[in-house]
Amino acid sequence: MHTPINIPDTLDISQLSNFPIDMKIAILKRLKEDKSYFIRNILGMELFPYQVDLVDDLSRKICIVKGRQVGMSMALAALTIAEAVTSKCTIAIISPSLRQSSLLFKYIKDFFFTNEVISYELTNKNSRFTQTTIELSNGSIIYSLPAGNDGRTIRGISLGKGSLLIYDEAAFIPDKVYDATDYFTATGGREILSSTPLGKQGHFYDMYTANTYTIHHIPSKENPLISNEWIEEKRLEKSNTSFLQEIMGEFTDGEGLFFPYDIVQTCIDANISMNLTKGERYVAGIDLGIERDPSVLTIGTYEDGELVVKFIKSYIKQSGNRDREHTTVTGYQDIINDILTINDVYGIDYIAVDATNQSYVSETLAKSMTVYPIKFNSSTTTGNPMKTSLMENLLGSFASHILTIPNHNSLLRQLHNYSFNITPRATYKFKEKDEDFIDSLALFAWIPLKGDPDSFAVI
Repeated sequence: MHTPINIPDTLDISQLSNFPIDMKIAILKRLKEDKSYFIRNILGMELFPYQVDLVDDLSRKICIVKGRQVGMSMALAALTIAEAVTSKCTIAIISPSLRQSSLLFKYIKDFFFTNEVISYELTNKNSRFTQTTIELSNGSIIYSLPAGNDGRTIRGISLGKGSLLIYDEAAFIPDKVYDATDYFTATGGREILSSTPLGKQGHFYDMYTANTYTIHHIPSKENPLISNEWIEEKRLEKSNTSFLQEIMGEFTDGEGLFFPYDIVQTCIDANISMNLTKGERYVAGIDLGIERDPSVLTIGTYEDGELVVKFIKSYIKQSGNRDREHTTVTGYQDIINDILTINDVYGIDYIAVDATNQSYVSETLAKSMTVYPIKFNSSTTTGNPMKTSLMENLLGSFASHILTIPNHNSLLRQLHNYSFNITPRATYKFKEKDEDFIDSLALFAWIPLKGDPDSFAVI
């Protein structure tokens, strides 16, 4: 009678050679078939229950709808390695932009560089590492690819049976890209879409509601490392729409939105590298946060009436920022110093500065560059005259297609959530709390639709 082999849940992989041959075969078989077992014992990564559910899900089509900070990028990186090491396969990771594709790929490369068990691939003569590709000695290939605007950069990749196609931040990938990659898994490969929601529109939402994908819904509160206090802080800091999307991982209706989804989408260039270069003519806008609100700097070019955003950076005056989205500063002087450094290296022709609550930043920067202080003139009852002018000009810039923006998640989320009411005095009252990236962009774009920065209206 055959006696079942009891395989240990926790391995000391260095002792594998000491096991009896039947035990060794059983362990290797489990490592190949059980991805969470591989990740825990080979990569040394302890997974949360919802991460185990994901990596062990063998469904052909998976849709992950998540809140922020649930560790999904790390889990997908670990799954990618488990798939590639245990069998010959092709894996393509598609992200909205080069910057975002590099982040997930970095996690994968870090595993190879730091893990003793799989680091042999670094020295194996049959392995190859580049900025966008990893080829393993067993024939597996891992691609990390920016989606671009239409998927042109990823055509030609063959994904057959046993392959895996991962869309990271899937809600921010243009619909045209999905048209270009729709055939990739036609011959038997698997597909995973992972993202925080971005309203009830676009391909990601369509797939979520298509009833052809296995759904994994993971709100931020599922992460045991996130405290209830952090969740409540985000509830207070963010608008209800943003909180539901970013923290609870829920799709929300886009009623009363100021910036039409389709108009904004046509002005996105996913190929913008988010790097400044010498020799360009730069203009800038900065929205200044108060206490826990971030300050956001937007820099781009202005030429022949066309505005192109080339650089976005955010700062926050607090420590311990869990999402690491912003650069931590001690005060406005740190931001001033950063802008002055950028000006010294690249040159800023002019900068529009939020001077609503203080004039220190604009007055200090004015000693080194041309500054236009802008006061938003906030009013909770009668609307906001200057705010309205800024937003109407920004909307007009989008609608006239004279403004091009990068595929930047925080900016796009705020644009697609920006709602308003009409006050009894027939003025706009904008409702969103988290609008810092929009305000910075609006300051950057506060140029007459026809004219020159010299005709800039100082309010």
